[in-house]
Amino acid sequence: MQIFWGDYGAAKSSAVEGWQIYSFQRGAQKESFSQVLFRAVGLPELRGDLDNNIAMHQLLRLIYVDQLSPVDLLMRYENFDSPLTRTTVGDMLLGVYDDSLYADELSLRAKQRQLDEVSREVENLMRVLTNVGQELDTGRIQAVMEKTQAEYATVERTIADLSANLNVENPSVSKESLGTLQAAVSECRQRWAALTEELQRRTLEVDDSRDFIEVLERRIASLDQSLSVRNAFGELPLTHCPECLNPLVPVEDESICILCRQPLPENVQSAQILRMQQELGNQLKESRSLLEQKERDLLALKQKLPEVQRELQRAQARFNEAVTNVRTKRDERRLDALANQLKAVSVLETSRALKAFLTSEVQDISFRIKTKRDAQAARLVEARERVQAYALDFLKRDLPREPWFQNAQSVTFDFAKNTFAVDGRNQFSASSMVLLKNSVHFGILFSSLDAEFFRYPRILICDNMEDKGMEPARGQNFQKIAAETSATSDVEHQIIFTTSMIAPELDNTAVCIGPSYSLEQHKLDFPSSPWIAMVKFNDLIRRITGVSTPIFGLQWAPPPDQRRIAQRLLDRTFRSSSILCAIYPRR
Repeated sequence: MQIFWGDYGAAKSSAVEGWQIYSFQRGAQKESFSQVLFRAVGLPELRGDLDNNIAMHQLLRLIYVDQLSPVDLLMRYENFDSPLTRTTVGDMLLGVYDDSLYADELSLRAKQRQLDEVSREVENLMRVLTNVGQELDTGRIQAVMEKTQAEYATVERTIADLSANLNVENPSVSKESLGTLQAAVSECRQRWAALTEELQRRTLEVDDSRDFIEVLERRIASLDQSLSVRNAFGELPLTHCPECLNPLVPVEDESICILCRQPLPENVQSAQILRMQQELGNQLKESRSLLEQKERDLLALKQKLPEVQRELQRAQARFNEAVTNVRTKRDERRLDALANQLKAVSVLETSRALKAFLTSEVQDISFRIKTKRDAQAARLVEARERVQAYALDFLKRDLPREPWFQNAQSVTFDFAKNTFAVDGRNQFSASSMVLLKNSVHFGILFSSLDAEFFRYPRILICDNMEDKGMEPARGQNFQKIAAETSATSDVEHQIIFTTSMIAPELDNTAVCIGPSYSLEQHKLDFPSSPWIAMVKFNDLIRRITGVSTPIFGLQWAPPPDQRRIAQRLLDRTFRSSSILCAIYPRR
């Protein structure tokens, strides 16, 4: 898919410049068009089975109601469908899905796995050290070590003083051997200095990367706030002249400035903000990936430092021994034994500390997950109650054709099973099933107008209003109920449905878009060129939806050998969800 970050007029006039290509599948360095569209309209990124990301077309399955899907399916039919995918999509559109909850669940699994490994390590170390009778208190071992080191240092100083007074030399050590030992000490010291310097440099790089990521996050948040403020102030009416304070004469055309009476420019700045958000989002993703690599490199260097320090200490000890001819074997062996004990117990203490930290992390994450799940459950109950209220209203105002509808008490729907029911029953005549199905879909749409937490895009495309032998009077009654309910809401939304039996009250009114099709005029009048056809199709979509400035444009240009297929797709405009893929941001 090619996406143009700009206004519709600029997209039409630009053949190549400004268009960005995004593939269907996401990659390590490139986002899919679904990820881009989700971010553009402010929706969280969805994940389904086996951490598979859910594409944009899955959302359209609940927005577009077609004729070809079985009448008892809530969402549009699709091969190899997954209950988890349907549930995730449904929960997201109802405003229940929480992407941070999914991240917490992943983090909990990772932390729990680490905790299990560390717990086994602690148990094994405890068993081994206890069997050999080793002291497990690092404090006591450290105290004995310090006492032995003090005695060792006293003996070294005494022998060194005696050697200096007697001018004793070690005849067993040649100058060449001393030079070799000194070179080894110098080499170890250089390695230690270089490693320390590299550690400092890498630490600064990690800190800089973290600061840069924080700056990017603040800039993205600032852009969101800027867009919200711009939209809020853009809706404030200007009633008085700022210069003379006299009342302004209203204008009939909203595209004309009330002050200067000149045409208002297209909303270019909003498109620029969205484009900047997309660019910053890509930078943020890349920066986080680089930060993870830098942190792994830094950890590897930190793990090398103790070994280099031990090599330096051993080289220095060998050199000192050769120079002073000190042979305190008993104290050296005792110190080596204590050092080995301390090393073993230090590993145990480190594992214990890590276990305590991971236990605390698991408890904190588990508490967050429980809190979010409780809030999610409460919101799901509220969402279903709202949808049920609207669906029941549609059913009870239906013509007296189905007694079960007239006395209905509850309407339920299940995304996992992809079904719906009234008072637990979902077996009715085919036309009644169509009406029940549409009642649920319109209930979701109108609920999204009332509840701010809904993420439903507030557009419904319905191509089954007279499906399955629907009685004309019954279908027209449903149309009137939908139109009346729509008129009661002040929230901007779109309803698109096709019918050959339009209600007389709606015929030839402002809600009718385009000509009335007949047997002689039964298809869209598009030229043979697919690109020109798509441009005109976009014009049609603009007239249908009333959106004057889309936040992005879609370019579709199949090769010449596919033009017949393209024309057939265009002829079936209202029967192809792949064509009706315009998404509009929530106001």
